[in-house]
Amino acid sequence: MNVFTPGRRISQQWTYCETTNGYASTNQYNLRKAEEMPDLSAGVDYWQFRYDRGHTEWQLPYAYPTLVKHYDKLNPDGAACKVFYPMCGLSLDMAWLIEQGMTVVGVELVPHVLRMLVSDGCYNWSEAPVPSLGPEATVVTRSDNRMRIYCGDMQEYTPEIEGRFDFIWDRGSIQYVRRENVQRYARSMKNLLNPGGRLLLVVVEYDLNILQDKDFRPSMKVPPPYSMSPLEIKELYEPECTVEHIEQYATNGLFGKQERFHVYLVIKK
Repeated sequence: MNVFTPGRRISQQWTYCETTNGYASTNQYNLRKAEEMPDLSAGVDYWQFRYDRGHTEWQLPYAYPTLVKHYDKLNPDGAACKVFYPMCGLSLDMAWLIEQGMTVVGVELVPHVLRMLVSDGCYNWSEAPVPSLGPEATVVTRSDNRMRIYCGDMQEYTPEIEGRFDFIWDRGSIQYVRRENVQRYARSMKNLLNPGGRLLLVVVEYDLNILQDKDFRPSMKVPPPYSMSPLEIKELYEPECTVEHIEQYATNGLFGKQERFHVYLVIKK
């Protein structure tokens, strides 16, 4: 059994990156670093840069409130099934889903993230290669078999690896896919769902004009996240699926600029 080297832990479970107290980037640290940031096309290097500098604002010290609020729509029967979590990172959503009786299957691109994840001293983790996901791809499996995280290219993940799913939780990972690949990503999500399977999706939408605003000084390059409208989501997932817009709310979380969060329930026909 191969087990990764332990590291620091967060919230009694997992580790997190230094520099920003853990969960959100701060302008004070990285204004001068934004120009050094790799482009999204750099793949692993882009995400490694963000983890190294604490640009991990999606990571919260608790389960994402939208998931908790709408979990009954994702899993209305309370079934104990597998849930797929693309670009899962170190999210505490995984622990929360397991508490609800689910088995979590995630995909993560950055090997360093898996090394932090398995530093949790409460479980042993085994590691195995996954050639179908890429020459360097691996999967780590928690000793109770309730969590399996694949490290490799999300675009290469297919039902042949672990079958299809009744549930997918996508907390905006589609917005971090290069635009030329977004249709392929949506096709992959649809292909991974069983008939009647449900996808709970959260995306943000913002005024693209702010990207030209001289007062907009983000501490990292934007986009990503790419702004996605309700029409775009419908075009990506229909007609194979029904798309229900179940919530919308606004924040000033885009480095002080307004963004609108949209929550969708996508059900495969």
